[in-house]
Amino acid sequence: MRILGRLLLCFAIAATVLGSTQERAAAENCNANANLLSASETCGSSGHGTTKLPVAGPGQTYAVIPVCGSKLRRHCGKVLDCTDGEGTAGHYYDVKVDGVNQGRHCITPSDATETGVVTLDAVTRAFKDLTWPASTLVIQPPDGLTLVNFDTNFYTTSTSPITQTVTLVKQQVTIEATPSQYHWTFGDGETLTTTKPGAPYPKLTNTHDYLRIGTYAVSLATTYTGRYRVGDGGWQSIAETVTVEGTPQQLRVIEAQPKLVGY
Repeated sequence: MRILGRLLLCFAIAATVLGSTQERAAAENCNANANLLSASETCGSSGHGTTKLPVAGPGQTYAVIPVCGSKLRRHCGKVLDCTDGEGTAGHYYDVKVDGVNQGRHCITPSDATETGVVTLDAVTRAFKDLTWPASTLVIQPPDGLTLVNFDTNFYTTSTSPITQTVTLVKQQVTIEATPSQYHWTFGDGETLTTTKPGAPYPKLTNTHDYLRIGTYAVSLATTYTGRYRVGDGGWQSIAETVTVEGTPQQLRVIEAQPKLVGY
């Protein structure tokens, strides 16, 4: 049995006699499908197989936290790799029971499946597989027309976090995606990457001047930073990001023609 498998034991709240109906029922619940992240009266932590441990209270809560090897701003850039005793690759996680550290463990994908642990790898795959919306691109002046050598303004109104809920190893996982970078393509060979969404006139935060007349395909791609939580647990960062391409808009650039008008 792997290290994580040896973490599982059963709790019986009121049973005092080995072999009683309550103990047998608890023992049946402490199996390969036991859920370390939301354990109540069924499973606890031990290094020695299945052992009776009475609990007086509502039960215990588990947390399995990725061990971050590098940071990107406030987010985990890479989780520490590991290899278990059988040579299988996995990642390091800190296991806590009721907030008390139970040590660092190497959890492989099969460990996670067998024990109901939601790993960062599984969440990252779900984060990438989900469909996230493209940001709304706003161009000023409106109506797809602007002038040569004019501060054309670009911004987006898509700034709020978006959440979706998925089920992983029979657990509800909430994934939140927040726009963190905007990649503006102006269609004339020039691009701009910002962390700000821009702003409507008169602030003119993100502007671009076109030097020649013509019709240009303008687009906006958005990079989302993610985080997740299992059930009502605490939020944890997702190591990777997702970039969503927007649909190009046609922008016609013309020259202003002076006209003599009467008084």
